[in-house]
Amino acid sequence: FGIGTEIGFLAGPQNSQYTAPFSFGFSTSYTFGTRYMAEAGSGLEFIGNSYMPFYGGFRYYFREGRTSPFIFGRAGYMVMISENERETYYYPVTSSYYPPDYWYTDNREYKGGPTFTTGLGASFAISDIETYMSFAYRHFSTHEIVSTSTSQTEKFFYYFNRLEIKFGFRF
Repeated sequence: FGIGTEIGFLAGPQNSQYTAPFSFGFSTSYTFGTRYMAEAGSGLEFIGNSYMPFYGGFRYYFREGRTSPFIFGRAGYMVMISENERETYYYPVTSSYYPPDYWYTDNREYKGGPTFTTGLGASFAISDIETYMSFAYRHFSTHEIVSTSTSQTEKFFYYFNRLEIKFGFRF
């Protein structure tokens, strides 16, 4: 059994509103055989709002030794943990069409969504501590539900495809 922590960022396109969101994670793992590891974890990610991903994953080490390249995959769900509701007031431009003191509101509710990661890395063992660096493709989605005072409801889905770069320790 082992526990680990990792820190990194999710690099995205330069024209993105969130070019390199921060990511922090912790996990528990179980190594069976000498090359296979199953893990489950969580963490914190800041992509405009704060999210907590919950995931399960698998890692395969190519060699038995103190240093080894590995491949891995993870799948899970991101839960929103920051304020997830907001009400916005809109006042239209002055017009004869709108009565005086007219306004309408948008109630916005933000939700998390599924996430999956696949990538490769390199592991360096020092005594009982494993240090590793990983590069991965990361996909996740979130959505937003907008309800207006005019009784309309819309859902907006946001999809993120990122390069995940992380540095971690496992004990």
